[in-house]
Amino acid sequence: KIPLAAIPKTESLKDTYLRVIKYYNTKIVDNLCDDKTVIIGAHGNSLRALCKNLFKISNQDINNLEIPTGNPMIVELDDSKLARKAYYLDKSRAKPIINMS
Repeated sequence: KIPLAAIPKTESLKDTYLRVIKYYNTKIVDNLCDDKTVIIGAHGNSLRALCKNLFKISNQDINNLEIPTGNPMIVELDDSKLARKAYYLDKSRAKPIINMS
C-alpha cells in the first residue's frame, strides 16, 4: 500500500543488464569488429552486467562476481565476441573471474 511516488526510482541488475547489453551490441561490437581497442569505464553493476554476458555467467553465479575498484580487467574476445581470456592488471588485487580457466 505504499504510494508509487514514495518508492525510490531504482534499477535492478536485470534492468541494468538489458540496458548495457543493448548498448554493447549496438555501439561497442562494431568497434570490436573493426579490430579497434575499446576501453570501458563504468560503475559496478554495469560492469557486472557486461561480464555476465561476456563470460556467460548464470543468474545465480553473478551474485558471486566481485570486480575490484580501480583494477582494470583486460578481456580478449573470440570470434563470437565472448571472453576467451581475461585478467586483471594488478594481480595482487585480482578477484576470481567466474567461468574462466
